[in-house]
Amino acid sequence: MAEGSSNFSVCVDNETYEDSTLLRVEGENVHGILLQIVQALSDLDLIISKATISADSGWFMNVFHVTDHHGHKLRDPNFIRYIQRSLDGDQEGNGSYDITQLKICRDNKVNVEQYFASDCIALEISCVDIPGIFSKITAVLFELSFMVDTGKVWTHNGCAACILYIKDRDTGRSISDRARLSCLLKNISTVVKAHHLPDKLWGVRLRHAAYRIHTERRLHQLMQEQMDYQVTPSPLQANEDLSMLAISVVE
Repeated sequence: MAEGSSNFSVCVDNETYEDSTLLRVEGENVHGILLQIVQALSDLDLIISKATISADSGWFMNVFHVTDHHGHKLRDPNFIRYIQRSLDGDQEGNGSYDITQLKICRDNKVNVEQYFASDCIALEISCVDIPGIFSKITAVLFELSFMVDTGKVWTHNGCAACILYIKDRDTGRSISDRARLSCLLKNISTVVKAHHLPDKLWGVRLRHAAYRIHTERRLHQLMQEQMDYQVTPSPLQANEDLSMLAISVVE
């Protein structure tokens, strides 16, 4: 079974191995193509147990041994077509397969499984990793009658990033009051700004549940923006200030 594209083709093999499905992806070897493929498989919550990566004369062929999150082979033909079109970059023509039916870990996307029903809002924060800062942030949420449904926090090399899925503490429902959300952003930003360093980026942002977020990929982006890969901060000129405030509400 294969699906063509202008850049590469995808072939799904369920016959060769009993314990995994083979995905063979081949085509023009352009910059970033391997990352694009792996991210697409990660978005679908597929487990890659083995991979063979090869390239020659501007072309590549990558073979992935994959299973679903429960360790099973991929049998559903609609799901297979969806995988092919996802790898192909076709986000519109995914046939009759509803994205909410995918068996994806519920903490990967806002509007899959429980987040599709609860319509949580994602609070993104990137800041300096200082002891006690997240305690202060959760205290602000509590004081403003918000609750954290779930969330993830990453720290590395003195940098921290978190995505918290929040809703109203009293009703357990999503919050649509823009004045209340603006108040939340202002208060959280005040806490984060008070602990930032001149040579560090920081940001606070709200994203509505309708805006699709892959949690781990977004956390990686937030950490990369803070240059967490640098063991020591690069020297700054006297007039430079890399501090950043992002308090927009993403519709």
